[in-house]
Amino acid sequence: MEHKWKIKYEKLQRELSVIMADDFPTENRIANCFQLCNKYLTEVNASPESKAGNFQFRKNIFPYFMAEAEFFTHIAFAFLFCPANECEERHLFIAREKSRFTKFRSQHREFIKYHQSGSMDKEAFHRLNNSYRYETIISGYIAFEKYIRFLENSG
Repeated sequence: MEHKWKIKYEKLQRELSVIMADDFPTENRIANCFQLCNKYLTEVNASPESKAGNFQFRKNIFPYFMAEAEFFTHIAFAFLFCPANECEERHLFIAREKSRFTKFRSQHREFIKYHQSGSMDKEAFHRLNNSYRYETIISGYIAFEKYIRFLENSG
């Protein structure tokens, strides 16, 4: 990730940590994090790199900011639908979410493989973009992966 965007992304991460550590009710913290992510995403979207359709930006920067907002939509879903007290029901919920992630990874295997390879092959990038928007798939992957780790660690 380009240095100036890395600094901005790290700042976002710090601000999210502060919000999540706050004493506000969980639903308020989730909403505040989502709003913060959208604020950053709007700023990132308005950047000259975004407007120019810069390849490096579309491949390695934008998906990470977009993923943060998506992550908090997943968290809101879990907050609403994951049983808090019933251990067996909670495990079933997490298993269903893991199954959804497995299906997502399977459906978008080529995108994920390209992303994980770190390849800067513009031709492959454009070929993948002919069927779906790369940023949308990869941000979804990053968000989903982070969400599954969150579920596993939230006990």
